[in-house]
Amino acid sequence: MWNEKEKKEITNLIAHLREAVKIASGLSLSVNLSEEKVLMLNDNGTVLRQIDISCDSAYGVLADVMKNVLK
Repeated sequence: MWNEKEKKEITNLIAHLREAVKIASGLSLSVNLSEEKVLMLNDNGTVLRQIDISCDSAYGVLADVMKNVLK
């Protein structure tokens, strides 16, 4: 589990990344820290992928999300 600083970093990263991903691919991102997942959603809010971010640093979250966006 993450400390408060890491949670804030991950939440901020996803907030900024959400905008870029939405512009580039039309997909939305949502972070669920309690389940340690980032959800990738289409325009209707349907979950397309659940990205496991457990034990990731902010950099690891970025890498995992980008790897899944580019699939």
